Amino acid sequence: MVTRKNRLTTDAFREIKNTLNRYVSILVLAALAVAFLSGLRSAAPDMQYTADNYYDRTRLMDGYVLSTLGLTEEDLEALAGADGIEWVEGCRDLDATAIDRIVNLRSMPERLNLLEVVEGRLPESADECVTEHLLLVKLGLQVGDKLEITLTEDHEGDLENTAYTIVGVVNSPLYVGLDRGASSLGNGSVDAFVYVPGENFTFDYYTCAYFTGQGLRLLDGYGDEYEDKIDALVDSLDGLADERAQLRHDTLIGDAQEELDNARKEFEDAKADADKELADAWRELQDGRKELDDGWADYYDGEETYAREIADAERELADALADLRQGEIDLADGRQEYEDGLAEYQDALKKYEDGWAEYQDGLAEYEDGKAKYEDALKKYEDGKAKYEDGLKEYEDGLAQYNSGLASYRNGQAEYNRGLKEYQENMTLLEQQEAQGKKDLEANLAALEPMKESDPTGYAAAVAELMAKAQEGQAQLEEAKAQLAAGKAQLDAGAAQLSGASSELGKARQELDEAKAELDEAKAELEEGEQELADAKAELNDAEQELADAKKELDDAKIELDDAWAKLEDARAELEQGEIDLRDGWAEYNKGVADLRQARADGRQELDDALIELNDGEREYADGLREYEDGKAEADEEIADAQKKLDDAQAELDDVEDCEWYVLSRFTNAGIVGYSQDSDRVSNLANVFPVIFFLVAALACLTTMTRMVEEQRTQIGSLKALGFSRLAIAKKYIGYAFSASLVGGILGLGLGCTLIPLVIANAFNIMYAMPQLEFKDQTVMCVLA
Repeated sequence: MVTRKNRLTTDAFREIKNTLNRYVSILVLAALAVAFLSGLRSAAPDMQYTADNYYDRTRLMDGYVLSTLGLTEEDLEALAGADGIEWVEGCRDLDATAIDRIVNLRSMPERLNLLEVVEGRLPESADECVTEHLLLVKLGLQVGDKLEITLTEDHEGDLENTAYTIVGVVNSPLYVGLDRGASSLGNGSVDAFVYVPGENFTFDYYTCAYFTGQGLRLLDGYGDEYEDKIDALVDSLDGLADERAQLRHDTLIGDAQEELDNARKEFEDAKADADKELADAWRELQDGRKELDDGWADYYDGEETYAREIADAERELADALADLRQGEIDLADGRQEYEDGLAEYQDALKKYEDGWAEYQDGLAEYEDGKAKYEDALKKYEDGKAKYEDGLKEYEDGLAQYNSGLASYRNGQAEYNRGLKEYQENMTLLEQQEAQGKKDLEANLAALEPMKESDPTGYAAAVAELMAKAQEGQAQLEEAKAQLAAGKAQLDAGAAQLSGASSELGKARQELDEAKAELDEAKAELEEGEQELADAKAELNDAEQELADAKKELDDAKIELDDAWAKLEDARAELEQGEIDLRDGWAEYNKGVADLRQARADGRQELDDALIELNDGEREYADGLREYEDGKAEADEEIADAQKKLDDAQAELDDVEDCEWYVLSRFTNAGIVGYSQDSDRVSNLANVFPVIFFLVAALACLTTMTRMVEEQRTQIGSLKALGFSRLAIAKKYIGYAFSASLVGGILGLGLGCTLIPLVIANAFNIMYAMPQLEFKDQTVMCVLA
């Protein structure tokens, strides 16, 4: 019986050898059918597996937050403290133009959405950037070239640098597809992305916040469980979104309103100062006008005085001439005058007595003037002492102000150092926390082999790791609490510094006002000193006049004493009268010459005064024109400033409520598109391989039917030899089964490797994905 079975097996192998073409045809058809089925079935999981590993490797965000009014550090901290949130990172970005392309400038990521360097390196300084290969091709640039960025008017000043050196080509997990997002510039779409160091952005808010959920990295990024959990996490953030959005709106509006109110106060102060300056200028013009009017009045009075004095002088000369002529007559009548000399002596005696009385009155007036001068001198000395005391107080206040200013600057420097230490320590704690989580995940992964081999030991090891992790987390939280307390002290110190700055400003203003008062007091003292000098000169003149009067009285007394002797010498006096008459004529001639000189000098003084008055009129006209120009310019500037304030208030009133939009990664067109395209490939496996299976089945059925028909004689011989129907059927069933089995194995190996690789490479024309990674799909391979 064994010999018969071996004979039948040998015949079966001989049949395969004799009909090798037929056998290979069945094998190839089976291989193609299995290859297409397994390849199309495994392509989608392999593509999604590759994408998920790429997302995990680059720490792609699970979701992100957009706000209509931007996001602050406090918003990021609140988001990081929400339940289920693992990591949070803010991002700043803006759209700009690079030559003729619209680019989205983004801040370099540090924790999430990490970049993969394709060529070159990442930026190391503020004037370096990285971008994608697509932009270099469009602009004809390469690594090492300069990239010039042009900002719109709305974003002028939002970047420290607008020229960057391209140091690398990168791929970003945020841009796996061809879509780069929408823009308000150009044709409405972004052409490429550019990453620059975050310190280039000058605005203090974030345009977007990315976050990851706790435990989501361990899930399949395209699985139903992941989608359910990320949807639940996004929904759980609705309350926080409403709260933070309202807080952001209230804070932003409040700060803006405070700045606007401060600006309005500054405007009112500036307007008041401008009004005061204009009023002062107008008063100065009025004073100048009054001085000019007084000058013109003095000029006209001077002309009248000049004419009157010239007329008086001419009359005096005429009188002198008449006197001289009369003197000639009087000289002839000298003897008669001699007889009248006694009467003149008596008159002279009375005149002396009257002069003595006038001298006593002048002496009394001099004593009164001297007393007034001493009172004025005492007031001046008191004012001078008060000014010196005020000057000392001002110098002491200035010293205190300089000391306070130095203390304020030292406090500000200490606050900046404390803030920097707080930020560095917080960053270190966050890095330690991230490293701890990473070590925990690595340790848990290392314990996975024990999970089935030693469940008890695995549970104990996991519990020990979790306990250590919780202890480390508690220590980190305690350190964070200490840092937060230190931050609160820093904020309190900042508030005190702000108050000190305000007090210093007030002290500076008070010092300036005191300085102005001291300058006015000094000017008054100098004016009083001049008045005292003038009064002292007048007293000296009065004293000299009294001395002269006393001397004249003494001389008069001597003359009276000698009058009797003079009377006796009358004849000699008559002769002296002739001499005096001659002298009188000489004086008269001199008076005529003096009159001519006085006439010329007076005219010159009047002409000089007229020139000065005309110059003063021109200066007044220039000052009036400058005043009117300045007033018009001030009115225009005030109107412009008022309009700007009103416009700013209107814009502030028109600011809409803040809105937070919490979105998952599945709103990213590239991520969703890649998943949908891979699913379409999977859907092809439901239809396309069926055709190959039908063709293979029909070909196999036809071939085996023909083979049986051709070997009916041989089958009858085998039956005659005693072989059973089952043994004979095994030959033909084994023939078809072996061909199908070998073809299926070959097709399975080819389909699970080559076809997914070809499909993934084809899709990589549209997507920036890494080389395909094969997922373990043993169950699918067995079923295929």
